[in-house]
Amino acid sequence: MGELDNMDANIQLGILERRLASIEQNNFALLEFVSAQRAEVDYGTVRGHVMHTVYEHNKRLMEETAAGRATL
Repeated sequence: MGELDNMDANIQLGILERRLASIEQNNFALLEFVSAQRAEVDYGTVRGHVMHTVYEHNKRLMEETAAGRATL
């Protein structure tokens, strides 16, 4: 009976190891997917450039208006 129990334990261990490997692969794939999705929707850099451009444009417009040379 001891040898049979040992075989069953080895079989169960093999099954659990394969299951763990599968879960780890799924976890890695999901992490990669989430990382890619975050990169696609990360507009912080673009927002920063746009805000800076608007600021510079408004600053120049105010300077031109103050000098009486503004053209709209």
